[in-house]
Amino acid sequence: MLTANEAVARLLSEAEIPCVYRIHEDPPTEKIEDFILFAHNLGFDTSVISREKITTNDLSHLLSEAERKGLSAPISYTLLRSLAKARYSEIRSRHFGLSLDYYCHFTSPIRRLSDLATHRIIHRVLIEGKRPEAYRSYAKRAAVAATDAEVRALGAERRIENLYKTLYMSQFIGDEFDAVVCSITSFGMFAELENTCEGLIPISEMPGLFVYDEGNRTLRAGNVVYRLGDKIRVRLEEADMIRGKLRFALIL
Repeated sequence: MLTANEAVARLLSEAEIPCVYRIHEDPPTEKIEDFILFAHNLGFDTSVISREKITTNDLSHLLSEAERKGLSAPISYTLLRSLAKARYSEIRSRHFGLSLDYYCHFTSPIRRLSDLATHRIIHRVLIEGKRPEAYRSYAKRAAVAATDAEVRALGAERRIENLYKTLYMSQFIGDEFDAVVCSITSFGMFAELENTCEGLIPISEMPGLFVYDEGNRTLRAGNVVYRLGDKIRVRLEEADMIRGKLRFALIL
């Protein structure tokens, strides 16, 4: 399937025929730096990972190491959130996740708008002999529509997933869990459980006067410092079904 998608994208690009490409930009620098810090604080060797030009090979090695250490879930989940979102475009660009210079959705287990748009262009231009220029604006409109629809679908999927996670965790209010600090903000830090459920520890409820250091992405109160990737113990205080959010308390 991947080979067919790559071959079609390459053929259309080289023939200067419009196409609805599937593109995936390089990860945002700030997010990938956060991920590297997260992995480093979990005990991974991140010295070989280039912050300027990270490669999929670097990430694959790290994921393999995480699987060997039994930390596959937090590492893969956090990595996924650190990557740029793939999208559709009428302009060809590299697909970072697949390490491909040419890629489109021509064939897949399910039929999508992007596939159908590419099929239509191929049929009209290569089979019916119509001018490629006539379909450039169509490819652009199809790319925008496909991306917008995907964003809406992913948003709905994320909200439903958070709702079900909150519903599941509601039976454990008052229980304690091992967790990992996965995000630090000016209003607190987010902790992730082994089951990928995530909740906020509000800074106002943390013991001590903590100050947020944006440059180092830490929370500090005197000699006590919390960093990305720190292993902590938390207690579930609240499962908000309306907002689909969890609230934890820090256990010292």
